[in-house]
Formats: sequence, structure tokens, C-alpha cells
Amino acid sequence: MTIRIVALHGVPTSPALWGRLPLAIEAPALLGLATPNDRPDWSLDSFVAEVLPLLDADTVLIGHDLGGVIAAMAALRVRVRRLVLTGTALGAYWAPVRLTARAPLHLYFYDRYGGRRFLTGGVAPARADDVLAAFPPVPDVSARMRAMAREMRPPPGLARAAAARVPVSLVWGRDDRWYPPWVARAVARGTGATITWVPGGHLCMWEAPEAYARGLEGILGR
Repeated sequence: MTIRIVALHGVPTSPALWGRLPLAIEAPALLGLATPNDRPDWSLDSFVAEVLPLLDADTVLIGHDLGGVIAAMAALRVRVRRLVLTGTALGAYWAPVRLTARAPLHLYFYDRYGGRRFLTGGVAPARADDVLAAFPPVPDVSARMRAMAREMRPPPGLARAAAARVPVSLVWGRDDRWYPPWVARAVARGTGATITWVPGGHLCMWEAPEAYARGLEGILGR
């Protein structure tokens, strides 16, 4: 039986997030996130529609950060083999995220932390230059992050609904400063998932690819 792995990135990363894993992974570039695109619709539903043609019953769907929300919503539409989430949240966490898009808060959260600082904060300090080289900036990335924050309206009960439809697992960086361990535990409670902890921060699959791959293989079975 062939198992396909489809992995969704968030913002401000790209498919390169998954490129260091020693596994065969399909990683699409989401328009407007990884590539310059004046996307007219920044709603989560529009991203879900973009992903659906890639999925089938043999797909293991992985989502990171915003890609995890999109993955969970997509799993409600197409029954996949398993949903794996890393560094994402499915509950009330997104309500305060929407607030960060409002003036004047956006000046702090996006002008200060958007793009470069979000990336460097997702890895160990020694990897800061490497991660900036791996993810060249998309034009107006801070504005794109703010636009997505404004549209952060996952359906109520998403964690419960996704878990009722497909098995859910979590693979999480122990040192994730953007989505710390308490977020992982909240998602685990909401989905009934177990957490596989791996070294690294928010970008743990890029920072510690071998460890991440071992964690994923332990969930899926070789």
C-alpha cells in the first residue's frame, strides 16, 4: 500500500520548510504565502480549496502553523489517512491573533516581528543567518501576515470535528517560542492526539530534519 505525504507550509515560509526531511514529501506552494501573488481572497476557505485536489484516502496530511489550520479544514472535506500537526493551533488561540492585525497593534506584531524576526525566532540563534537564506522574503510579507491574521476564522469546534473524522497526531518542537508547549497540549486535548516532541523550535522540521523524520516514522510506521 502506498502512502502519500502532503505537507503544507505557513507564512512566511515556503515548501523549502520540508525540503531537508529524508522522506518523499509533496509540498505545494500556497499562492500568496510562498510566492508573490496579489491574492483577492485571503480567507481560509480559499486556501482549503487550493489544497483539496491534492488529497485522497491514501494521503497523510501534515500542516505547520497556518498550514495546520488549512490542513485540518481540508480533512473535513476529504477523508485522509492521517492528519499531523506541527506548531499550529485549532482553538481559541486565533481570536487574539485577529486582534494583532488591528491598528496600532499591527505596528508591533507585524512591522517589528513579521517576516525576518518571525523566522529567526523560530530556530536557535546560531541558525538565524541560515534560516533567512533558506526563506528569501516575499514582497510585503508583513502585510501578507497581517492580511491572514485578519481572516483567522477557523470553524468553531475544528479540533473536535477533525478528530472525529481522521486520526490526528502532533509532532512539536520542544523549544517553540511562537507556539509553546501549552499550545501543543491544548491541541492534544481537543483532538485526543498524542504529542511527539522533537528538538528545535517553531521550524523544527527544517532545524532538526532527521529527528522530525524519526518522529513522523514512529507515528506512521515504517
